[in-house]
Amino acid sequence: MSHQLKVLVVGNVFGKYQKLFKRVSDVNKKAGPFDLLLCVGDFFGTDIEAYNELINGSTDLPAIPTYLIGRVPQHVSKSHPNFDQGFELVDGITFLGRSGILTTSQGLRIAYLSGSYRETMPDGDNNLDHFSRDHYESLLTSIGSSSSIIDILLTNEWPNGIFTHTTIDFNQSIIDQVNRNSSSIISQLCNVSRPRYHFVGNLNIFYERPPYRNHQVINETSRNVSRFISLADINNVEKLKWIYAFNIVPSKFISPEELVAQPTGVTENPFLNISTNMAQNNEQTQSKQYFYALDSDNNESNDRKSFKRRQEGNERNQKKQLKVDLENCWFCLASPNVDKTLIVSIGEFSYLAVAKGGLTDDHMMILPIGHIRSSLEIEDSQLRKEIEMFKQSLTKFFAKRHMVPVFFERNFRSAHFQIQVIGLPEEKASSLKQASSQIFSRFDFHELPHDTDLSDVLSPGVPYFFLECPGHYNFFVRINTKKEFFPIQIGRELLAHSSLLDCSHKVDWKKCTTNSDDATKLTTQIRNEFKQFDFTI
Repeated sequence: MSHQLKVLVVGNVFGKYQKLFKRVSDVNKKAGPFDLLLCVGDFFGTDIEAYNELINGSTDLPAIPTYLIGRVPQHVSKSHPNFDQGFELVDGITFLGRSGILTTSQGLRIAYLSGSYRETMPDGDNNLDHFSRDHYESLLTSIGSSSSIIDILLTNEWPNGIFTHTTIDFNQSIIDQVNRNSSSIISQLCNVSRPRYHFVGNLNIFYERPPYRNHQVINETSRNVSRFISLADINNVEKLKWIYAFNIVPSKFISPEELVAQPTGVTENPFLNISTNMAQNNEQTQSKQYFYALDSDNNESNDRKSFKRRQEGNERNQKKQLKVDLENCWFCLASPNVDKTLIVSIGEFSYLAVAKGGLTDDHMMILPIGHIRSSLEIEDSQLRKEIEMFKQSLTKFFAKRHMVPVFFERNFRSAHFQIQVIGLPEEKASSLKQASSQIFSRFDFHELPHDTDLSDVLSPGVPYFFLECPGHYNFFVRINTKKEFFPIQIGRELLAHSSLLDCSHKVDWKKCTTNSDDATKLTTQIRNEFKQFDFTI
């Protein structure tokens, strides 16, 4: 079965519906059938009569699912008061809304952001002329909740710096126009989403940039390239290209090797300096993390010496925040927020608990009793030893079930570290390495030899993801907070992979929560089964 899709993209339509759909129909007859039509500019314009003909069925429409972004004029919005969230205009034509991700029935992932950036929304912005930081961050959160690749990104604004590393033939007036109407926020979005294709259509310019890399050669793992295309207006007098046709296979159906192939003429990423400057100005996005409040300090140093300096420099602030952290933390045993009904076993320095909204019934967590950010920051050798004892006990617990434990820890946007553990059927353990390569292919991840400790390769303060399956496979990811948005549920996504536990519908922990009675009953059952391996008794 072929997964290749044929897609059409158009720029500003300005209400010229008859011309648009006649051209689309002609192209569809000649080179189709096409699977999707996308509009990245102003679709509606100001022609109310043409709009009424469209919605009343007087306009001939091609049988192609059509998706729009852009401004919504008053003559449209009055019939769709919740247009911010999107709406169906007529059968087959959908306005996507302000921001979000569309996954088509064929598996194509399309991210979109309507309007131009404003730090806060202007009063009376009822046309989607603008988007705020909240809309931008909401999109980043959606992107970060999954490791799946964004196939297509649709925006109204150009990204700032798009001409970097290229030779262009435009005259200076066009370059100035682009510079005036481009946004560093969109540049950052490009770096976070790493779309395979990015379409823009608001400046009446046709421009197809050479593809650019989303990784640094030698220093980072290879990733997919991005292609940027700007489309002209439908009625432009210069006869510039306003409709673009291309073929695409959704990334979910492409092998990792094919996905990261680097074509001839590929350039370096044009947005690296822009993203670095934004990070230095503390414009890193924030997102909510399950179970507990977040710490926003993501400027971790890269070595022990600089980490020590950072600790000393923040010492007073940390002391002020300590009481607040303890009171608000979901995992400090002394905190009133801890759900003690989920506790399986308590040692002197750490404890074992059932995970709320677990991927499986035996999904558990090892946690320090004290407030510690990551396992690399453990200074007490007794705590470190006790955590290893819990791991050994859990290995025996799962062995009785003919399973192997998979331990993983994410030191990223976390205030109190947890080592999550999920049982994997023994016969599935051999598939863990290949599944990890697929899920983590776009990150800088490395296999860790069994005789090497995580502290041998990473320093305290460095954001990381670490997975350990004793006797089978260990790896770590060094998370670059300045260049990538790391999915906070990626550990669950890996274990839910079709070749492992095959439960992709359970990646989001919030969809897996149960009522308190069922959670208590499950914890009691796990506690009783774990007793024979519990060293704390």
